[in-house]
Amino acid sequence: MTHRTGQTALITGAGRGIGRAITMALARMGLRLALTARTSDGLSKTAALARAEGAEVITLTADLANPAAPETLVAGTVKAFGALDMLVNNAGVLLVKPFAETTMAEYDHLMAVNLRAPFALAKAALPYLMANGTGTIINIASAAGKRFYTNQSAYCASKHGLLGMNKVLAAELRPLGISVHAICPGGVATEMTTSQRPDWQPESLMAPDDIAAAVVYLLSLSPRATVDELPIRRVAADPLWG
Repeated sequence: MTHRTGQTALITGAGRGIGRAITMALARMGLRLALTARTSDGLSKTAALARAEGAEVITLTADLANPAAPETLVAGTVKAFGALDMLVNNAGVLLVKPFAETTMAEYDHLMAVNLRAPFALAKAALPYLMANGTGTIINIASAAGKRFYTNQSAYCASKHGLLGMNKVLAAELRPLGISVHAICPGGVATEMTTSQRPDWQPESLMAPDDIAAAVVYLLSLSPRATVDELPIRRVAADPLWG
């Protein structure tokens, strides 16, 4: 496995599921970790598991729906470690509800967490990612950013927007030495997914570790190669058409 000993990563939504799996993968790669989630529930367990792998870890609780949270999280990371080399925008919220019944408050909340926060985090992190000319941003998007799902109008809008932002950042930040990637998972066995999609059979879902393995893959690419978007679907699902 590629090692990045001494580098620092900020991971959002690290308290459980995909965020916890990514945390463990990066801990094994030797990174120092700033972990954040909306509440401390689960976050302390993730931190303890990462420390057991030898990682240096801090935890920061923050609600990404709060416009001030991104700058606070980046500042807290840099204060603790003196640097920031990698940003993993993993936190997200899902709403499964017909368009006609979706309220503007629900739409605004999804956009704040799923799209505005990654944008603001990237802006706050940019000066530090530029420092060594080898910064990395990984956005955990969704298959819902590549196709549509009925009863997920707000969620699809937020994830399509995240992929649009990812494309622009990949182009604009490349001359600054910053790599930008998006991972687009289909159904993953997380609490968020299973609570919102009880129609999906648990045995048909991917595991959070499958997405963490994709992060490791992206970080293992040579400087000569890159992947802008990495769709990953359940074997039982249809191909992710662009």
